[in-house]
Amino acid sequence: MRRGRRQSPEKLGLIFVVLEIAGNVGLASGNIDYDGNIRITGTIERGSKVEAAGDVEVLGLIESADLRIGGSLTVRNGINTRREGQLVVGGNLNAVYVENTRMIVDGHISIEKSLIGSEVFCLGDLYLQTRSSAISAGEIRTFGSVAADVIGNRSNIPTHLFIGIHHKNQKYFDMTAEELEPAEREFYRRSEEIQVIKAYVQRMKGKIPVDKQAAFRIKYREYKLAVEMRDRLQGLVQSLRESRYNHEEIRVIAREVLLPGVVIHYRDHVEKIVAPQSRCILRFKPGMIKPAIEAFKG
Repeated sequence: MRRGRRQSPEKLGLIFVVLEIAGNVGLASGNIDYDGNIRITGTIERGSKVEAAGDVEVLGLIESADLRIGGSLTVRNGINTRREGQLVVGGNLNAVYVENTRMIVDGHISIEKSLIGSEVFCLGDLYLQTRSSAISAGEIRTFGSVAADVIGNRSNIPTHLFIGIHHKNQKYFDMTAEELEPAEREFYRRSEEIQVIKAYVQRMKGKIPVDKQAAFRIKYREYKLAVEMRDRLQGLVQSLRESRYNHEEIRVIAREVLLPGVVIHYRDHVEKIVAPQSRCILRFKPGMIKPAIEAFKG
C-alpha cells in the first residue's frame, strides 16, 4: 500500500519541505514515496518501504532494508534488517549501531557504537565514534579509511575489510572485462575473414565478381563494427582499471585493538591479522608491498 500519490515539493510551490511522519512507518501508515526530505518520529517497521529524493531522519529504529534515500540518512537509534533486502543511501549515513544489514552508501558512514555482521559498500570513510566502539564480522568495502576502537572479535569470526576500492567502478570493470572477451573473439574471427578476402582479391588481381563484391562489403562492415566494439570496451576496461582504486593513502585505525580474524584486502595485497595489535594504525599506499604500521597516540 502506498501513502497517496507521489508529491513533489516543487509542484506544491514549496522548497525543502519536510514531510513529517508521526509514529511508525508500517501497515498503518503505508509505504512512503516523497520527492523531498522526510522526518519519521518512530520506527520503520519490517516489510515497509520508504523512498525519498532528499534527506531522511528516523528517530526510532530501522527494521526494513527496503529503503532508497537520495540524500543522507540519520538514524537516532539503530539499524537491524536481518540481512533482508538492501538499504541504499545517496549521501552520508549516521546511526547509533548497525547489525545484520546490507547497505550501499555513496557518502561517509558514521556510527556511534557498533557495526556487526553486516555487508557494507561505502564510497567514503567509515568511522565508529564512541569509546569501545566495534566492527565485528561481516564484509566492509570502503573507498576511504576505517576507524573504530575494536576491529574484530574474540571468537575469531572473520571480519573482512576491503579498503580503497570503488565498488561501483569495480562492478563496471568486471562487467566490461567480461563483455570484452567475446568481443575480442569476434574481432579475431572477423580479422581472419578479412585476411581470406584479401588473399582472394590478390589471386584474382582485382577482378572480383559482382556478387562477391557485395558479400565482401558486408564482411568489411561487420569487421569494422567488431573493431569499434573491441576498441570501445578496451578503452573502458583501461579507464575502469585505474578508477576502481583510491590512489590516496588509506588508513585502518584500531584505537584499542585489532584482533585476529581480521583480513584486510588492499588491491592485490591481503593482510591477515594473526595476533592482537594494540592501538595501531595501518597505512596503505599504492606501490607498497605491505602496510606501514605505527602506534595510535590518540
